[in-house]
Amino acid sequence: MANPPFFRESEFVKSPHLSKNLSKVASDVEISSWVNLGIRALKDDGTITFIFRSDRLSEILKAFGRKIGNISVFPLISKKGGKTKRVIVHGRKGGHVELNRKKGIILHNQQGSFGSKAEDILRHGEQLLFCLLYTSPSPRDQRGSGLGWWS
Repeated sequence: MANPPFFRESEFVKSPHLSKNLSKVASDVEISSWVNLGIRALKDDGTITFIFRSDRLSEILKAFGRKIGNISVFPLISKKGGKTKRVIVHGRKGGHVELNRKKGIILHNQQGSFGSKAEDILRHGEQLLFCLLYTSPSPRDQRGSGLGWWS
């Protein structure tokens, strides 16, 4: 799972803390570099997951190219009726070329605090069911590797 810096220099209000700036500003490193690094680290049939800005989703999908398939996009929705600002993008190396948009999760209630599901995940160890991200098992999964969709 990767959560690379995703703000461009011109889109970010600089913090007096250098570490915050480094963690949030992409500087001169393109998202394709992050994706390609991740793909090179994968074995065949391995999975890759990114959390990224929804308005830059096309950059990740372009970087996946034909190397990553079985792609699922899981929206992280700010509040009910609100815009999706972040997405979880997941795919499988060598998977079938397909793209599925999942229902996603609403993070905040109308008062601005975390909704019950987000609160359970963030504060109480509830799982975000990533198995809902995966669209179709690989042949290895069907052979009973024991890894299932969690590989």
